[in-house]
Order: sequence, then C-alpha cells, then structure tokens
Amino acid sequence: MSIPDIRQIPLDSSIVFRSLASTDRIEYYGVLDGLVTYTKASRDGFDIVKYHADVRRTVPDIKDIEDLSFFYVRIMPTGGGTATIRPFANEWIEPGTLNIVQDKAQVKLTVWDVKGNDPREIIRILNAAGYTAKIDQIV
Repeated sequence: MSIPDIRQIPLDSSIVFRSLASTDRIEYYGVLDGLVTYTKASRDGFDIVKYHADVRRTVPDIKDIEDLSFFYVRIMPTGGGTATIRPFANEWIEPGTLNIVQDKAQVKLTVWDVKGNDPREIIRILNAAGYTAKIDQIV
C-alpha cells in the first residue's frame, strides 16, 4: 500500500518511489535520511530549481518551490559502492508510488520467451500483486 506523505515514514526506512518529472522516469530506491528545509536542500549541489521546473511541466499548479516538503534520500547504487544523498520534495513524488520496502531481500527473476510481448507487463502484474519490481536489463 502506498504512503501519501514522506513525513509519515520513520527516518532510516528503506523507501521506493517514482518522480513526476518528465525527464526522470527511474524508480528511486533508498533510505529516508532526514527532513530538511528549502534553504538546506538548495545548498547541496543538486539543482532543485531546475528539477522543480521539470516537475512543473507535468504538474502546472504545483506549489512554489519554497513551500515544498523536502527530504534527503540516501540512494545506494546497485552492487554496492558509495551512496548518494540527494534532496527531493514530497510533492515531486508520483502519487501512489511511495512505499516502504519492508523486506530487504531481493529476488532475481529471469523470464524467457517474451516473443514480442511488452516486458513491462510483467512488472505491472507484479506491482498489482503488491510487489516492488523493476526491469534491470532487456537482452
């Protein structure tokens, strides 16, 4: 079940969500690292003004950037490595996509003989059943 507001999630929870930005269609997996102000989020090297403008193309009536609910998400790269801590706004999250990842176990799944079918349909089926899933590679 999705969570409507980042402020309802305990710090250090593993989360997953998608953005409303038209140029950012990845699914974010990370850890909620803290809630921050606009001023703090704007000083951390990520261009939140540009990102907000991109979201505004999708959601023209979004609040002004200074009025958003900002948080830090610690994004861990697949396969290990150094985490990236990035500011994000609750209002930039695509509705219905913010979830706490309850179980940190990952299952690798291989599907053969797709034969012209859209492989994203597999993800839709898994998501509809309550699983968090993504396509890592199509070969």
